[in-house]
Amino acid sequence: MSASVSTERKDAFVLKHEQVKRIWESLQSRIGSPTIIIRCSDEISREYENWKSFSSYENSPNKSIKRLIIKARSEDYSKRAKVEFSDEKYRIVDIDIDGSETVVTNLYDDISDILDGTKPWYSRLTKIDFFYVIGFVFWAGFMFLSFYTDESPEKTALTTKQAIAATTIAGLLFAVLAVLIWGLNKLRHRIFPIAYFAIGQGLQRYELDEKIRWGVIVAFVISISSSTVFALFQ
Repeated sequence: MSASVSTERKDAFVLKHEQVKRIWESLQSRIGSPTIIIRCSDEISREYENWKSFSSYENSPNKSIKRLIIKARSEDYSKRAKVEFSDEKYRIVDIDIDGSETVVTNLYDDISDILDGTKPWYSRLTKIDFFYVIGFVFWAGFMFLSFYTDESPEKTALTTKQAIAATTIAGLLFAVLAVLIWGLNKLRHRIFPIAYFAIGQGLQRYELDEKIRWGVIVAFVISISSSTVFALFQ
C-alpha cells in the first residue's frame, strides 16, 4: 500500500553539519542516493550528489546559505522524499515523502526526531510581532485614559488650523510608530533569526551570535531586576 506525507514545520531551526548528515543517511538508506541543493546569498544554486563535496562548502558570509534542500528518489521511481529548509518566515521547513506505508512512516519518524534537535531555545521569541505588541499597548492605554478621564459635557469644534495641526501630529505619530515597529522587528530577526545554517563558517557566526543573545538577555534581566529593587526600596 502506498502512502505519502506533505507537511511543514513553522518552528525556528539551527541546522548543523551533523543533522544534515543524519537526514542524508536516512534518505540514503530508505529511499536512494540523495542530492543536496543549496541556494546562497550570491544568488547561485549549488548542487551536490556526494557528501564529501557538500561537507567542504565553506558557507562564507558573502555566499551564505539561504535555503537547503535534501532530496532522493529510488531508481524505480516508487518512492521519493524531500526536506527543505528556508529562511522565509512562512515557509521554514517543508517535508514531502512518497512511498510504501512502512517507508513513509519510518522515514518521517527519523526526520521528525532529527528536526526536534534543531529547534533553538529562543524559538518562541521569533514569533513575536511588535506590530501587535505596540498596538496592544496603545489600545490598553487608550482604554485606561477613556475610563479615568472625565468627559466634558460640551465639546468645542476645532478650527481649521487646529484640525490641520492635529492631523499632522497624528500622521507624524503613526509614521514614528511604523518606523519603530519596523526597527524592532528587524532587530528581533537579527538577534533571534528563524533560520540558521550553522554549517562551515556559519557555525562560527552562530556561536558569536549566541554570545550576543545571552548578553542581551542578561542585560535585560539585570535592568529589570535593578528597576524592581530600586522601586521597592525607594
